[in-house]
Amino acid sequence: MDISHGDADELFRGRLFEKADQDGDKFVSVSELKLLFMKIRSRKLYRDKDYNADEVMEEFDLDNDGMIDMD
Repeated sequence: MDISHGDADELFRGRLFEKADQDGDKFVSVSELKLLFMKIRSRKLYRDKDYNADEVMEEFDLDNDGMIDMD
């Protein structure tokens, strides 16, 4: 099976999204991002989880509703 770089990125993002979407509503909230960062257990990432979650939201919350959707 030949997976291009773009396909691999999409697969990774899909799996990461599924892990972050704790309630299965097809959206990732700030609180779900923080929980994901805590599960990763990186000390720096955990220590800065609020900052990191806010940065991710800023980048991927395209319609500014406080949620990241898979589209």
